[in-house]
Amino acid sequence: MPRLEQLKGKLVAICLTHLLIEQSDSILVTTLVDIEGAGVWVESPKLTKTILALAETAMLPNTPIFFVPFTQIAWILSAADYPSLSEEGFGL
Repeated sequence: MPRLEQLKGKLVAICLTHLLIEQSDSILVTTLVDIEGAGVWVESPKLTKTILALAETAMLPNTPIFFVPFTQIAWILSAADYPSLSEEGFGL
């Protein structure tokens, strides 16, 4: 199983226990930018789209990254480097 530090720069799914922005869903598919002792920095197209709408603009000069405290994360989903098999699919 990869350690969180090994997921930097990769796509992960994060389930938030408290929504960062009211209009967003609780699950984000996001790039893990950095990790700190209290949480993670993420780049999320979904949150960026929400920020653009709130700012009533079509673009920002820089891509925003968001800090998510560990206290607001229920789980983080990644993938391992081996196949995932369905027992039912193989009749087990």
